Amino acid sequence: MQGANTTDVRDSPALRVCGGLTAAGAQVSGYDPRLGSIDPATLHRCGVVGVDDPYVATKGANAILVLTEWPQFRDLDWPSIGEQAPGAVVLDTRNLLSCNAIDGTGLRYLGNGTVGGY
Repeated sequence: MQGANTTDVRDSPALRVCGGLTAAGAQVSGYDPRLGSIDPATLHRCGVVGVDDPYVATKGANAILVLTEWPQFRDLDWPSIGEQAPGAVVLDTRNLLSCNAIDGTGLRYLGNGTVGGY
C-alpha cells in the first residue's frame, strides 16, 4: 500500500487505487510488510481492511493486485495462493513478479505492458 522500503503513504497511488475499487463496490483486503506503521484511519478512509498476512489477504480473491514493489512479494508461495484463490487474476502493476512464478498455479498473470498483459 506504500512504496517499497518506506513508511510514507502520503499521496500513495496504491491507496488511491484501493479507494477507487471500494467506491466501485469491491471488498479490498490489503497486505503490506510494514502494515503496523500505517495509520488505521488512513486505511479506513480508503475502505481497505489491512491484514498482516499475505495469504489471508489473497484467500478467496478474484483479483490480486501488486501495487508496490516490495521484494517479499516475489518470495510468496504462489502455488499455495493459487489453491486459495483459484482462477484469480494477478495484476502486477510494478512488473515485480515473473510470469513463470505464476504459470501452473491456477492464477492468471497480467503484467504492465507485457505480452498478454495490459
